[in-house]
Amino acid sequence: MIQMVHSYRGEQRFIRLQVARTDTSKTVSFGREEKRTNILTPDITAKAAYTKQQNFTFETTKEGLKQTITTTGHDGLAITRSTLRHVHTGYLLSETDGQGVTTAFTYDKCGRTLTRTQAPDTKFESTTTWEYAIDDKGPVTTETDASGNQLKTYFDGAGRAISVQRLDTDNDHWYDIASQSYNAQGVVDTGTSFDWLVGSSETYSVSSTLSYDGWGGLSKQALSDGTNSINETDQISLTSTVYASADVESTADTDNNTVVSGKLTTTYDEQSLLLLTETNTDTANKTVGVRTYKWDGLGRLWQETDERENTVSRTYDAFGRVLTQTLPDDSVVTRTYAPHLIGDQVASISVKGLNADGKTQTWQLGSQEFDSLGRVKSKVIGGRTTSYTYDGVSQVPSKVTLPSGKSMQYTHIPELGNMVSDMTADGVTQTFSYDKSTADLLVAKEGDIENNNDWDSSGSLVKETFSRNGQSLNAAYTHTLAGEPHTYTDVTGKQTTYERDKHGRVTTITDDALTVTLKYDEFGQLGSQTVVDTATQAKLTTTLTYDDFGRELTRTVEDSKGVTITVSQTWLPNSLLDTRTVKQSGKVVRDESYHYDVRNRLDTYSVKGSELPLDTYGHAMSGQTYQFDALNNLLSVTTTLADGSSNTTAYHYENADDPTQLSSLTHSHHDYPQNIQLKYDDNGRMILDDEGRTLCYDTVGRLVGVSEKGKTTDAATYGYDALSRLVCQNIGDDKDRQLYYRDAELVNELSTKQERKVRLIKAAHTCLGVCDDDNLTLTAGDQNNSLLWSREGSQSNGVSHAWSPYGCGESTSLLPGFNGERVDPVSETYHLGNGYRTYNPRLMRFNCPDSLSPFDAGGINPYAYCSGDPINHVDPSGHMSGQGIAGIVLGALGLGLAIFTGGASIAAAGSVTAALESASATSLAVGALGVVSDATSIASGALEDSNPEASSTLGWVSLGTGVVGFASAVGSARATGKESASGLQRGPSDFYNTPSASGGQITKGSVPVGNATNRSPEWHKVKVGSKRILGADQEIRAHQLDEPLQRLARRKSMWYKPRDVVLLSGTHGTPSGNNYEAGCFNTARRDPKILHKYFYTNEDLVRAQNGPQKSGFRQRVIRAVDMDGMTVDQVKQYYEDPNYHVINAYCFGRNDEALRYFHNVPPVRSYLRPKHIKQGIKGGNITFKNGDMFLT
Repeated sequence: MIQMVHSYRGEQRFIRLQVARTDTSKTVSFGREEKRTNILTPDITAKAAYTKQQNFTFETTKEGLKQTITTTGHDGLAITRSTLRHVHTGYLLSETDGQGVTTAFTYDKCGRTLTRTQAPDTKFESTTTWEYAIDDKGPVTTETDASGNQLKTYFDGAGRAISVQRLDTDNDHWYDIASQSYNAQGVVDTGTSFDWLVGSSETYSVSSTLSYDGWGGLSKQALSDGTNSINETDQISLTSTVYASADVESTADTDNNTVVSGKLTTTYDEQSLLLLTETNTDTANKTVGVRTYKWDGLGRLWQETDERENTVSRTYDAFGRVLTQTLPDDSVVTRTYAPHLIGDQVASISVKGLNADGKTQTWQLGSQEFDSLGRVKSKVIGGRTTSYTYDGVSQVPSKVTLPSGKSMQYTHIPELGNMVSDMTADGVTQTFSYDKSTADLLVAKEGDIENNNDWDSSGSLVKETFSRNGQSLNAAYTHTLAGEPHTYTDVTGKQTTYERDKHGRVTTITDDALTVTLKYDEFGQLGSQTVVDTATQAKLTTTLTYDDFGRELTRTVEDSKGVTITVSQTWLPNSLLDTRTVKQSGKVVRDESYHYDVRNRLDTYSVKGSELPLDTYGHAMSGQTYQFDALNNLLSVTTTLADGSSNTTAYHYENADDPTQLSSLTHSHHDYPQNIQLKYDDNGRMILDDEGRTLCYDTVGRLVGVSEKGKTTDAATYGYDALSRLVCQNIGDDKDRQLYYRDAELVNELSTKQERKVRLIKAAHTCLGVCDDDNLTLTAGDQNNSLLWSREGSQSNGVSHAWSPYGCGESTSLLPGFNGERVDPVSETYHLGNGYRTYNPRLMRFNCPDSLSPFDAGGINPYAYCSGDPINHVDPSGHMSGQGIAGIVLGALGLGLAIFTGGASIAAAGSVTAALESASATSLAVGALGVVSDATSIASGALEDSNPEASSTLGWVSLGTGVVGFASAVGSARATGKESASGLQRGPSDFYNTPSASGGQITKGSVPVGNATNRSPEWHKVKVGSKRILGADQEIRAHQLDEPLQRLARRKSMWYKPRDVVLLSGTHGTPSGNNYEAGCFNTARRDPKILHKYFYTNEDLVRAQNGPQKSGFRQRVIRAVDMDGMTVDQVKQYYEDPNYHVINAYCFGRNDEALRYFHNVPPVRSYLRPKHIKQGIKGGNITFKNGDMFLT
């Protein structure tokens, strides 16, 4: 029996589906699909067709019913997966993926999961177990992971989680880590999260009290630290206003004991309910900025206009993918897609706009070729071809051949999510070993440089051993129960200790050389930081104030000798820096102003005062103007010097294959070099720089040597560890510098030949002081951490520092430089990403292209620095330009999913949000310290650039008006806990998806039901290794997606194994989870009756807030995927792909039958509105059993 389904574009058919079913009776396959053929004809005029075929076989064995699915693409590539199910119950007994990795399950007689074993009968076997009991406190489920970590979740009589405990295996003691209570309507009204200093009675906690409006939406969350998140919703006018408030003590001047932040008001369309406007209003009720959105008839974002009336427009193809983006300067970015795939695999990208002559030109930036499995076979960027070879059906390449012809070969471990076990290239060999059950990195070795990590049973890093040239040094860590830092001992043996207040915020940092005291304002933002030299008692105090939206207004630095430096700032409506004034002891030393073009690139910089910044050649300047082409190439920079003269630098791009590669520069000023020629190798890496130096690289692309102009010997050589971090620099014959890191931060610089030990004492990326042996230099930076002021102990007066917009300034020796980065003492450049690639402030660009450009988050220009805005963006990783992340950070969250509701998810706009997000606050505050302590960020960061899972961070400096889901209000900065590398939860998020004490069936029906009145949805997680799938237990609206996004952003693994996030949408969801048509389950399509076009937008880059630890989503993409026409098997591919976290972005997503079926999880309680309980709903009727409601 054959079924035919045709899809049309206009009047022409372009997708054909043939489904063949078995009609032979008395077989296990009877009535089931045996073959499914998809024929895609993307270009009907060309009559090109691409066929994908799926074959299904069924057989019964003594173990159960085995289903095998073989998918074959048009190029003959085939992938085979299989499942084994219990014949009678349908329970999933095991599943085997395309690489042959099996996951097995066992159950008790009630159908509750007892064990989940990954890679059974292999050396990578890892088992998680669940035990179910009823003790004096009620029903309890105990989860034990492969390392012996245990969680207990207690439930009330209604099956709702009420508390979670965690076992400290070292002391054999159970600790409370979370609790919550419910009101009479069954809705959470209070909750508390705990952290503990293990071995003592010291505890930290944050409590939350929730209030609800008349529509049942969450209207207020009051935290125990005095901060509140408010959401005022008007269901009639379709508006929602969010802001923060704080309770303060009354003073003699005022009786008002509540202060509020600025407000963000959102309006929605009355028919489509899509987002129309976002308006920021200050505390004086003055409108500060308005952002508007327009949508096409299919609910796709068509036009977005920011607060400065800069507009971006988009067009889409038949699959909802962005075809063109018209930028505010009328430049057009055009993408094409792989013709045989319907996903977001970009085949080519081009830009049309004005060139240096002012004429319209189209540039082809790159192309990619994919196989039928969606893997990149080759890519051409700037005329340079890189090809990829794979072993079998693995999604990660086993060999990468570079444009130079040299290659890198990889061996992966499928059982550990394709972690790299070794990499070999010409002259480079790297090897890695991991814990076989947790995948924690144990050893990383390259040559005679070796790193060893010791982990405790909970997955926290406790010791690092660095071996170089036969010598070893150690660093050690202790943590709270939730993994927050308590002590850190560096490789010199010096220890740093962190003390916290009752809410878990760091209040004191004690080091051998200095002590830091932190104080917070009423919104929980850092108010002041005082650093004291323990030897001399010299003091340095930094005081911060903020505007109504949490943007930094003033930064005052005072030292104990009476020097006062004040930095004052003003902001544009779209949160770009407008002016900055620096005063010293009341005298203006720099008064700076900034102007931006319509693409938010800095085009004019003006400065006046007594201490002016220096230009490229060390001349004091009073301003610069910048001219760009459509590709973000600098065309000219005109510098006005302090003496009134000027220099115009012209940039020339003469490589016809690579229009972004700078070939030469010319200067108009007679004191400057008149002509500078640059040269590149076959991989696009600069080999002759602007100073005439020769640069050499290894096969991996790391800089290994620099020789001065006209000399054949290297002025400096560089060495790297297996994580591709720069770990040594040898300067001449008598100077060596050994670099040591704490996570991604440089903390020690040692010289064995000179017997010199330098310590950089930091809070996150903010340098508090530099200790050169026993000599301490106190430092203060601006909001981007660029060095602002320093004073060495013996100096009578401090030294102020100034930087040009792109980072030129006086050398700072061992002190941090521009944006707090280390300055290369030879080339005076910056090795961003700790050695990934070199940023040259003289050229205002990178020396090498970004591997994430132009197709991924690196932006359209692989050499540009921060896409022309170095004031409001920083790029510590060297991976991501500002425009590349703009959509991720600034795009409206879930725009196409923005169906209006009463606002069950609180979003705290304004001061609280910006305090958590802006670098000015987090660089100093407690939240950032979690990043420094989280040393596991290096665990899987091996082969940072060449690894397909390359990781990076772009700090968005002044986000200002972003909103944070209220879950983050009790998040990382308050030490509520993170997930350990072993996958066991440490915090309140453990309420989500803990197996129910009452168990449940995986098959259709028997879904427990609750009353949703005055209740907000809970997001339950399904764990697949370190991957997460999240779904809600009741109806949701788009803004409520902020909560699961924030939970994913706070995960520690987002640092060492960042993933894209997929939002499955375009559809309703039924409470029963029965969301697919009848038929063979694997090939059943999403039920067309529940599809909803307005739920989906192909606005690929959705705002993902940077969390308080700046971990955020690093360079990863968050994108919505339309489920229209999607089969269960296609959904499974998203669920199983290790490169994605998945959010079921529709109502009742946790109970989706595909999720339950493939991952063998019981249903959770679906919470319904009363009218649905009375009337019954699609997918079944309400029945009662033992006094409880079920959907059957």
